[in-house]
Amino acid sequence: MITSAHLQNSFSYTDYKAYSKERFAQNKTTGEAPEVNTDFYLHYTKLNLSRTSRVEKKIELTEDLKSVLDKISAPQNWVVLAESWCGDVPHNLPIIHKMSLYQPLIKLQILLRDNNLEVMDNYLTNGGRSIPKLIALDFDLKKEHFRWGPRPVALQEEINKLKDLNVAYPEITEMSQKWYNVDAGQQVQKEFINLLKS
Repeated sequence: MITSAHLQNSFSYTDYKAYSKERFAQNKTTGEAPEVNTDFYLHYTKLNLSRTSRVEKKIELTEDLKSVLDKISAPQNWVVLAESWCGDVPHNLPIIHKMSLYQPLIKLQILLRDNNLEVMDNYLTNGGRSIPKLIALDFDLKKEHFRWGPRPVALQEEINKLKDLNVAYPEITEMSQKWYNVDAGQQVQKEFINLLKS
């Protein structure tokens, strides 16, 4: 369960980006554990900082999504679990942020996954701590409206096919990045339209 105590340690979108850059300047990811501060994770953190900026510039919310966001009539807390090294975060978090900018009743708050495992472990994906994970709650955190993540369903299906064929991780990552570039945020927006309508 997400409590107000958790949210006292949350980041705004702007502060999360600043913290990610600050940590990277120190040769660190947003995570504290040694295993996520290797050259491998730092490489992806560097790519993700660049990808975040690119997605921010390119993404425009669709009119269909805006019309659904317009129907929100009460304040909501959208809590996202994220880390700077995760390859799905830069493609999805900026879109979620744009939704919160468009609809001021949405308050976006970001929790670092590894600092909040007691939260993360309530929102696993097929038993794994996959991120980003969004949990949409009402203002007093008592009612959950919906959850989303860690990536669009259509992309997950493609990843599952490659995993079934025992395709190596770097190839899956490359396919995912190409998929995101071609899709340009359309599938995420369609999924949120359905979630918000329900």
